[in-house]
Amino acid sequence: MSQAAAIADLTQAQKIPAADLAFIQEHVQGPSAAAPGQWRDWWWVCVGGVIVFLPFVLVMAGEWSPKKAREEAEAHEQAVQAELAALQQQEEQTA
Repeated sequence: MSQAAAIADLTQAQKIPAADLAFIQEHVQGPSAAAPGQWRDWWWVCVGGVIVFLPFVLVMAGEWSPKKAREEAEAHEQAVQAELAALQQQEEQTA
């Protein structure tokens, strides 16, 4: 960023209406000042979530290879079609 652009940005920032500054003070800076360590608590909650999640990745169902997943899906589709054909044949015999 050039010096002229930085000066232009600072000049624009000085023109922020007082009502907007009051809103920012009330809704952004106020709550963050009231609970300065809250971000740290949430950070530890997220770390705990990752620690709990990682072992479950290893036991997730399904194929890890797209090729094996495709083969499994095709085999399932063939089994479904065979079952539907058998049901249709059974229905024709009883009709």
